[in-house]
Amino acid sequence: MQADETDGLKLHSLILTDEGQLLAAAAIPPQVADITLRIFKRDEALPTFSWKIDPAKTDITLSLKDDDQAKFDRPAVGQLQGVIDGYEVKSPLCSVKQLSRLLRDRAGGNAAGNRLQRVMESGDGLIEYVDALDGIDAAIDFMNNTTIRFNDDTPSGGGGGGRWRSRDPFSGDIPDHWEIGSSGGSVTELRGAIWTFVQRHIQMRLERHAGRGNLGGLANFLDIYRTVSGVLLAWHNRRIHDEIVIPAPFVTRGMQEILATLIGARGEEEAEAPGYGKAILASLSADERLVRAELDRHRVPAIIRATLDEMIRVRAISLRRPIYDAWSQDKRDWVSNWIEDMQLALPSEADIQEIGTEFRLAA
Repeated sequence: MQADETDGLKLHSLILTDEGQLLAAAAIPPQVADITLRIFKRDEALPTFSWKIDPAKTDITLSLKDDDQAKFDRPAVGQLQGVIDGYEVKSPLCSVKQLSRLLRDRAGGNAAGNRLQRVMESGDGLIEYVDALDGIDAAIDFMNNTTIRFNDDTPSGGGGGGRWRSRDPFSGDIPDHWEIGSSGGSVTELRGAIWTFVQRHIQMRLERHAGRGNLGGLANFLDIYRTVSGVLLAWHNRRIHDEIVIPAPFVTRGMQEILATLIGARGEEEAEAPGYGKAILASLSADERLVRAELDRHRVPAIIRATLDEMIRVRAISLRRPIYDAWSQDKRDWVSNWIEDMQLALPSEADIQEIGTEFRLAA
């Protein structure tokens, strides 16, 4: 079994301009017919817009009325749908970049401050924020100098939230405007800055939470866990000058390190690094039911399964190996045994799919 196939149907980018034009760049194989472009707002199952697309065109311009532009009041994604030999095929989802608005916000005003504050507090919106920067050099500087705040005294159910909340999807494409304003930052430098960002958050944030074992830090831990996992996956799906920014080995190594901060190291290191989950249980040994209820309420089993599945998928594609092999089964056993040891509820496939969406859209 190999990675998801979409018969080559793909949206490379979707950009909404200030003039009300929706610009789409697409790859449409000749065998695909009856093509429709649909736009969905975040957390909505039904499309907000849909248009029939000429299959001969790869660069598409759609003009929106003022009332239609106003409907882009929150993040949105687009998807192509077509038919091959009577069977429906769909492209991966692609974020609609409202770059002019993002850049305008960044130039001044409370919106820019609020956007950056959200990134600094939880990491939510980080990829979108970096996309709105001026180019590779600005992205390198941001990743080298940004650290999400540490917080482990949030009251249970407050602050970071009592349940998992969906995040904006990321795009698999480098922003078009990055061709302007970059003074020559290399792919190697960007890769180094991203990897340093991930390692900094593993060592200074996730491992710190694991060492303290405070239940009040669970929301902050999971915010950072999701952010650094998403950064690795997003930039693995991006190329600059036809070079993958974060190659697959960085993803598999980094995501195993991220997982270990939550579910514990393996082998001889397990005793010294049991992970954040067991550290919380040790701190609240008289309230194990409360701890398990909080872990389930934050959908921790589904989160770790979703990130594990994406790590396995990246490796399978890179090495052209089956999704199910000895290596991947060993990692599944690692996660499954932890869920069993912690006596947590097994996640449903629906939960795993829902949570995995935020990591999978740019594939």
